[in-house]
Amino acid sequence: MSRSSLRLVFFSVVACWAIGLVVSLLHLGSQEWTKEKVQRDGVFLAHDILEQTAQPDRVERLRELQDHFFVGLEMISLDELERRIGRQASFGETIPHRESLRRAWYFIVFEDGSGALAAGPTNLARPKGVPPIGLFLVFVLLPALGTTVAFRIRRGITTVERANQALAVGD
Repeated sequence: MSRSSLRLVFFSVVACWAIGLVVSLLHLGSQEWTKEKVQRDGVFLAHDILEQTAQPDRVERLRELQDHFFVGLEMISLDELERRIGRQASFGETIPHRESLRRAWYFIVFEDGSGALAAGPTNLARPKGVPPIGLFLVFVLLPALGTTVAFRIRRGITTVERANQALAVGD
C-alpha cells in the first residue's frame, strides 16, 4: 500500500473521530434535565410525600423512599442550597442546576422553609441503564466507514493515475 493511501486512510479515521467528538459535545451541551424528566423520575412525588411528613421525620421517610427511585435524593439546608446555586432560593421554588456538561441537580425548596430536596446528580450524557452505543458508533463504526470510503476513493485515484501514466508513454 502506498504512502498516500495510508495517509488518506489515517486522515479519514482522524476526521471521523473529530466529527464524532464534536457531535458528542454538541449533544451533551443540549441535554437538560427538564421539569418533565424530573416529574417522570418521580422527584415531585417524593417532594410531595416529604412535604406532608412532619419536619423531624422527613430524613427517616426519605431513607424509606430512596430505594424506590433511580435518582439520588437528599435533604439539604437552605444554606447548603445557597452555596450550591450561588443565590438565595424562595420557599416552594424548583431549581434546575447544572454542575457540568454531564452532571445536573434539581432542587425543590419546601414550603415551610425547613430545607430543600436535592435530586441528583444525574448523568445527562448517559442515564442509568443506557449502554454507551454512541461511543461505539463514534470510535469504531464511523472510522470503519471512513476507511471504507477512503479505500474506494483511493481505488478511483489509482485508476486515474494508471490511465495518466499510460497516456504519458503513448498507450
